[in-house]
Amino acid sequence: MANVETKKFGIGVQNIFVRLPDGTEESLGAVQDASINNTFALNKKYGDDSRVPLNTIVGQKDVKITGKHAQTSLKLLNYLQGGTFTGMDTDSYSAPESDTADASMKTAITINSTTATPKVTDIFSFFALSASTYKVIQSSTGAVVGTFSTSAYPNTAIVPGLSITVDGTLVVGSVANIKTSAIGESVEVRDEDKNDAPGYIALRVITEPSPSEGQIEILYYSVRSGGINVTLKTLEHAEFDFSFEPRVEPTLGKISQWRTLSTPS
Repeated sequence: MANVETKKFGIGVQNIFVRLPDGTEESLGAVQDASINNTFALNKKYGDDSRVPLNTIVGQKDVKITGKHAQTSLKLLNYLQGGTFTGMDTDSYSAPESDTADASMKTAITINSTTATPKVTDIFSFFALSASTYKVIQSSTGAVVGTFSTSAYPNTAIVPGLSITVDGTLVVGSVANIKTSAIGESVEVRDEDKNDAPGYIALRVITEPSPSEGQIEILYYSVRSGGINVTLKTLEHAEFDFSFEPRVEPTLGKISQWRTLSTPS
């Protein structure tokens, strides 16, 4: 009889990495309560006079990876929930974007040029108060930068680093925003539409190393996020409960591969 590998290994999870379609990996951070469920749905076959199954047939295999982690990024969140991810480079700004169905505030804003004033990394929201007046709020502080009139333009004092013209008839309640980034910093933006859904990605699970048991890497070739639950803890942090459901990778014909990263001495 051929030798059978009898080495024991632990499955304490050290980290979980999401392998993105662009070839990069994003860590799920401090993973807690991670579990790998690999269950089978058994169809039981009974005879006319049998109280116990005469046979059991595997009808379905259910594989799921779940857990909690304490941090994520907008880029990773995009792959967990679906959406459109864009990045804004250092020392730059975005075009005005409407925050309401009415876009009169957005269309009234024109960014003429940059100024000598250094940009900051922030979002500036423009609220239409009347047909010709509006106020601007700096998102990071919640402070009102000022109340302005469409007749006073161009204006170089609203958003640091930008020369802006606001001209036109506004609809009360219309809101728009401008995003800016300072030198050496960048801004990430994720937009989620009504029909967005997560795509297929790869998942890599690394177990805790053990001097007596070694370390295992589990690669799931194609998984889809089952979504996340966000728990916000007062004065602490947010915890994300996540789940992934693997499928058979259509080209490889495989679900996963378990391999030894290190062997005990």
